[in-house]
Order: sequence, then structure tokens, then C-alpha cells
Amino acid sequence: MQLSCGAAAALLVLPWCHYWQTLEVLKAAKECGVYTKSSIMLGLGETDDEVIDTMFDLKVRYSAG
Repeated sequence: MQLSCGAAAALLVLPWCHYWQTLEVLKAAKECGVYTKSSIMLGLGETDDEVIDTMFDLKVRYSAG
């Protein structure tokens, strides 16, 4: 699944994207033993902090076990 440029920019650029829902789906899949792969769409003026926050969300807040 692809996260689109972090939570803040996702709503502005792609309003139909559901950043937090995507992370929940990834977490649920991982909890069921499904291997997942993620990517982050960049290039829309994200700051280093926004990229790091997105990576943090993927790794810490929504990783299973």
C-alpha cells in the first residue's frame, strides 16, 4: 500500500486518501501474518520532519507486535 506524502499533505493533494485507514489496514494484515510492502509518495514539498513522521507512523504506531 502506498501512503501519499504524509498525513497533512495527503488531505490537500488527494482528499479521497485515508491516511490513517491505510495504516490500520497494514496493521491488520500484518497481525494476520500477511507480508506487506509500503511506499511513500514524495515530491510535493514535504519537509524532512513530515517524511520522518510518516516513517514513524509506519514503523512504530502501526506495526504489529
